[in-house]
Amino acid sequence: MALTALIQKSTTGDPRWLTSRQALHHATLQSARAVGLGETLGTLAPGRRADLVLVDLTGPHTQPVHDLAATLVHSARSSDVRTTIVDGRVLMRDRELLTIDVPGVVRELGERMPALLDRSHGGRIQEYDT
Repeated sequence: MALTALIQKSTTGDPRWLTSRQALHHATLQSARAVGLGETLGTLAPGRRADLVLVDLTGPHTQPVHDLAATLVHSARSSDVRTTIVDGRVLMRDRELLTIDVPGVVRELGERMPALLDRSHGGRIQEYDT
């Protein structure tokens, strides 16, 4: 959201272009509409899916909170999300994932990593100009 808002301001030369509230609107309802789900999510309303995030705004990087939208767009970080609720189901509470076996996922990734990194055909994962 922040990057989009800043690029728009820079491109137009107008600091009023794409306000924080507009950026939030685009990230929620407009994004839902863009993927064809505008009738089921994007806003909190009866009959719509309850997708929420609870954000901790007590950190020094979010202070002071003069404008909630501006703080969410320009100051908050992904690590500030404490709780995530999707379709009414709590997926993360107090930064603890409730629906994923994290050690199991890490273990499986370790098992799959050799195949992912195997470039026996001679190519590298990433080529760099030197």
